[in-house]
Amino acid sequence: MFEMRDAVQEELVSAFEEMNSEAQKGIDTIDNLSSMIRGYRDIIDLVGKDNLGITDGLLKQMNETNLQNSRNALLASRNILDANKSALSEAERELAEARARANKDDIKFWEETVEQLAETVT
Repeated sequence: MFEMRDAVQEELVSAFEEMNSEAQKGIDTIDNLSSMIRGYRDIIDLVGKDNLGITDGLLKQMNETNLQNSRNALLASRNILDANKSALSEAERELAEARARANKDDIKFWEETVEQLAETVT
């Protein structure tokens, strides 16, 4: 029974780490796109929009896209943090219940789970 519980704990923590990793890849992609747009904007500033045939509308669109990318990255980061906080909260609740039952094995299990999940929140 303890091996099964430990396996569940490992799977839970692993699932959150994988979710965080996948979400971070999306955030990194958004950051890379924003960086590219800023790079193009710098080139336009150096060379001049008239020399490149860039219109005010295109510049406005680039700025709006960059702003939306930043908002999307922020929202994704918030969602990751909220999910991790929720899982941590649930594990802390389970730990409190285990302590109330004075079940040493459950207390140890949930203390380890809380510790591992807390690492994903910081």
